[in-house]
Amino acid sequence: MTGREAPILRAALLLLASCAGPTPKPPSYPRTTTVDEAVQIIRKRTEGLEGMHARLTIETERGILRGYLWADRSGRLRIHARRLVWSALDLLIDGDHVVLHLPRRWKALKASLAEMGSRAGPLLASRDLLRALLGDGGDRRASFTKDPDSLILSQGSAGQRREVWTYDRDHLLLRLLTRHSADGELELEVSVGDYSLFDGRWWPASAALKTSDKEMGITLESIEENPEMSADVFRIDLPEDTEIVHRLDELDE
Repeated sequence: MTGREAPILRAALLLLASCAGPTPKPPSYPRTTTVDEAVQIIRKRTEGLEGMHARLTIETERGILRGYLWADRSGRLRIHARRLVWSALDLLIDGDHVVLHLPRRWKALKASLAEMGSRAGPLLASRDLLRALLGDGGDRRASFTKDPDSLILSQGSAGQRREVWTYDRDHLLLRLLTRHSADGELELEVSVGDYSLFDGRWWPASAALKTSDKEMGITLESIEENPEMSADVFRIDLPEDTEIVHRLDELDE
């Protein structure tokens, strides 16, 4: 590129950028918004939202998986993803029930989240994050923190497992989800960000899940709200010759 061509190219890029228009931003709310008003805004944002279907990328310590996710407001979650063409997984969480199918290994885990203990951390984080985004908040106490930039919604108290949802003060969008054990130890942390408009609603395009010994990143590439989902979506039919295990470490054996 010659010195004469460079200014012309920069000018063309600036023109294209101006034609594209400003990047949309989430609505802002005044600092005079009360706690009750903020909670109502958050709840109203998810009115009419019963479920979702998304294309996603999952980054784990073992590699990158790409696939699809289905979730509904009751907390049911299904993920089908592949690491490579020949390496796939199928995950279903329905209440406390977990099924994790690895077709290439002819193995499937059937267990409860309670039985999995701390190993269930990433699964719990994924389910609870989606429930929060879909509006299934349950009964939570709300308060503005001493930090003027945050709104805290919490569930649980001293001596009990405690969950905390932190929303940014200006846009009232979820930023952080944490869960502490009854002993006060941090069990999991989920930070979300990069909010974008999907299907006319603001969704976080990225999430980072962290437990005491594992980290996982999720990127949502597209989202469809309230899709038609048959009963088969939240059911995994295992082949007859699948080996059923009941501990997560048995999948690696």
